[in-house]
Amino acid sequence: MVLKYIIRLIAYKINNVKRILNFFTITFLVFSTSSCYSQQMVQTNIDAKKLKMNEQQFINKSLKILLSEIKPKIKNASGDPSVNWKVRPGFFRFQFVMQQQNDSLKAVGKMPVTILVYVKENFDWDFKKREKRNEFSWTKKDEEKYGNLTVIGLRIYGEY
Repeated sequence: MVLKYIIRLIAYKINNVKRILNFFTITFLVFSTSSCYSQQMVQTNIDAKKLKMNEQQFINKSLKILLSEIKPKIKNASGDPSVNWKVRPGFFRFQFVMQQQNDSLKAVGKMPVTILVYVKENFDWDFKKREKRNEFSWTKKDEEKYGNLTVIGLRIYGEY
């Protein structure tokens, strides 16, 4: 009789432990999957200033990590490589407007939001080698080619 009672008690405790483990497993899965879909830091071009405020989050990390935090499409990009990053680092210039829009904004005294990303490594960027009429476009191919470069600094300027 006592043995039956002890066995039932142990079975009851085991079921409770299983329930608790299931609860924690489900809770962990919910939180881990929801964090995977977190919102990007830059939702609009005006939010670009958030990158500078959180600059330390990107220093010594790859360029692709910084780019993953930018939701608006980069419509205008150019690169300025450097031979020696200790003297003058190379950088990329990203804008959310096309080259024609950039020129028309500047003509009326307005500056489009511009993100300068300084990188540690030297890189190859030659307008003559880029696809015609797309010299200033940032493509998936560019992201693959330059995505592993190390970010060493940021500068954000412009208003529109």
